[in-house]
Amino acid sequence: MARRNQHTKDEIQQLSLQAVEALLYEHNHEAISTRMVAKAIGYTVGTLYTVFKHQADMLLHVNARTMDRMFLHCQRGISDSNTAEHNLTLMALSYHQFALQEPNHWNLVFSLRLPENEPLPQWQQANIDRIFHLLEYELARLSPETSPQSIQKNARILWSGVHGMTTLSLNNKLFIEGITDVETLLTNLVHQLVLTWSGA
Repeated sequence: MARRNQHTKDEIQQLSLQAVEALLYEHNHEAISTRMVAKAIGYTVGTLYTVFKHQADMLLHVNARTMDRMFLHCQRGISDSNTAEHNLTLMALSYHQFALQEPNHWNLVFSLRLPENEPLPQWQQANIDRIFHLLEYELARLSPETSPQSIQKNARILWSGVHGMTTLSLNNKLFIEGITDVETLLTNLVHQLVLTWSGA
């Protein structure tokens, strides 16, 4: 075991998060214990609880890092010189691609449950809002006269469709015979919603 004074608390936190991220490439989050993480970084389980309130807190910090990567991934290729539909399609495809590349990390974002009556921290809500703002910006470009409230609603409708299709495809539950190209389905989904919202 490493000596407790070998690293600062911030360093122990970062080592722990990196260890969880590495373990997620081999295991789903339900198989990862604090004991596994402590062993991976050379500290005791008790040391982990000096930098995290509980295991869910540790995993929530992992989710924040995952969402940072997801945000950057979904930004790739986005430009105001593109049409709003093109950018929305790129984001949908990037979201699906990210889930394929990091399925356990991606799944943890949506599977983690905090202890009862413990609110989501503002910093994590900000991470969620930042991703939705990408969609909302493009939807506002698509239909400038639409109210902010409707833009927010439409962003969540779009995300729900993309997320649902991504989830089903990762679990082989789309049940559409002869169609294996999920990217085509996602592109069609965005196109149909854009037609509806643009009034075309």
